Amino acid sequence: MKIDITNRHIIKKAHEAGHDIGIHSWSDVDFCTLSEEQITLELKKTSDLIYSIIGVRPRLFRPLHGIIDARVQKIIKKLGYISVTWNVELFEIIRPKKVDTCFSSFTKNIEKSVISSTSFICHQHEFVDITIEMIAKIHTYLNWKGLKHAKVSDCLGVAPYY
Repeated sequence: MKIDITNRHIIKKAHEAGHDIGIHSWSDVDFCTLSEEQITLELKKTSDLIYSIIGVRPRLFRPLHGIIDARVQKIIKKLGYISVTWNVELFEIIRPKKVDTCFSSFTKNIEKSVISSTSFICHQHEFVDITIEMIAKIHTYLNWKGLKHAKVSDCLGVAPYY
């Protein structure tokens, strides 16, 4: 899987709206299976593309499926990236068809997360058909619960870009 470079305007618009832009990988691969040279190339290609769109290089990196081992973590850190994982999964079901089912799962996860910590980072997939509707419901729910919305970089207390 390659990055869809036809959607540059979406990345630019999100950045201009104040959202953090991070890196996943160029080819959607598990970094635990790659050499240091391959990991470096994956991140460089992605960083170069994002830089060409928004003029800054992301520091935030999300590993495939949130899986990262000590070796990869060391490489990521050496390259100047900050590994970001999550403690709440928005979509537990692969490509859910019903927003209400997905939202119910999300609220259960939030209740568990808030009980065990004072904050959470939510992993959201880009399933456009329901993500937009879900985000609206999530914002309403979080406001109702008195929870604050924040960018990943703010949650982690780090600068998101070089």
